[in-house]
Amino acid sequence: MPDTYRLVFAGGARNHPTCWLAVFLLLLLGTSTLAQPVTRVRPPLVQLSNGLKVLGYEDRSTSLVGVFLALKVSAQAEGEELRGARDMIQEAFRFRLEQELRGDPRYLDLTAALLVGRGLSLGTEWDYLSVLSLCPRSELRPLLQVMGKVIFREPLTPEALAAARRALGRQWLTYQSNPAEATFYLFRRALLGPDVGVQPVFADPQRLDSFSPAALEAFRAQYFVAANALLVLAGPDQPEQLVAEAVEAMVSAPRRPAPTGWPPHFSLQPGSVQIATSPFLRRGEAVAASLMVGFRLPPAGDEDYPAALVLFEMLTGKQGLLLSNEKLREALALPAGGCPPGVPSPLQVLGPLASAVPYLAVHVQTTPEQVGVVHAALRGAFGDLARAAGDPGAVQRAKRRALSAQALAGLDQSGRARRLGEWALFAPGWQNLESLPRRIQAVKTEDLARVIKRCLAREYVGLQMPE
Repeated sequence: MPDTYRLVFAGGARNHPTCWLAVFLLLLLGTSTLAQPVTRVRPPLVQLSNGLKVLGYEDRSTSLVGVFLALKVSAQAEGEELRGARDMIQEAFRFRLEQELRGDPRYLDLTAALLVGRGLSLGTEWDYLSVLSLCPRSELRPLLQVMGKVIFREPLTPEALAAARRALGRQWLTYQSNPAEATFYLFRRALLGPDVGVQPVFADPQRLDSFSPAALEAFRAQYFVAANALLVLAGPDQPEQLVAEAVEAMVSAPRRPAPTGWPPHFSLQPGSVQIATSPFLRRGEAVAASLMVGFRLPPAGDEDYPAALVLFEMLTGKQGLLLSNEKLREALALPAGGCPPGVPSPLQVLGPLASAVPYLAVHVQTTPEQVGVVHAALRGAFGDLARAAGDPGAVQRAKRRALSAQALAGLDQSGRARRLGEWALFAPGWQNLESLPRRIQAVKTEDLARVIKRCLAREYVGLQMPE
């Protein structure tokens, strides 16, 4: 699946399965009062002498600082021999960050703050790597010092690599127990082209054992450099002062040239279907099929991006076209209004996350005999978009949900830091972000019709059938 996350100091170190099946929150707020831009003033973006870019954003609502560090290292950089190396290095970082913070008395206050807060979340995305944290303003400098030391300066230790292998071995077992994961990789290959391998962002245990420390260190030395990183700080201080903290803590990172070829480019592909079989879809007497259907969306900097967000909201939620489509409900045996509380739905929606190629996709599990019926019903629900786009009431409701979703994405400091960082990575141009709520509100029927024609003309499908 698209993302993997590790938490440090959040109830102990633990592995989370990738979170795309739960990524979409049903944001059904009835008003757009929360929908404010992240800031009305462009925050300063400073480049340090070693090439690290730092963005500061003032938010005095609490005493906490959101910290988002992104390393522009895509899965394409690994090549076949080192596929999964990024995630292994990230897991080694996780181990060393935990070891450093818990083992040094100087960081007792910071460790205590992280234990009662959200800890450090390390993410391995398809297009970049990230570290996300929320810490008190008084502990920002020691946190940045530890991050700078572990990520940019110290070598990978045998102990950290061994811990990474153990952690990723556990993750591999989780992956094997969730066959829907592989359906996403099939969908991804259909979306991005035949040269994109069908595999997770993490490596299987056999491949992990083939990585030599020297090869990992050489890869790390080339890509995990300050000039290839973006640091965003959102907290209760002037932006210039937040940036100054980063200068003090991060300027000692070695100066090395940033590699080229980022962000990765993926040409628009014709519609495609990728099919595979899996033994994991048979569990005793129960037999299932796993189907994912979706479309490529405009990138965040595109003029059609606001209309795509509105269309996404028209499809989702209790009043959306997916759950209100009678044929789809019948095909999935869903009651009117969706599943009752506590009952998992066989239908999940993957939203337009920040990436080199944003997409919208729907995943369903059904019986093998019903795959064709469910696929046809999904197509019918997508086809209803053209009709709904002409309904002023439906459009206005979708706009409100899109505005609320954008506001809630940056509701706290860590959310703001991530949002600012992702926008800086994938949609350079501050004016586009500042004006996004206004542009969502200004979406017209003809804008929706244009995006429907542009995006839904190419359908991408990943399908797993039981062996």
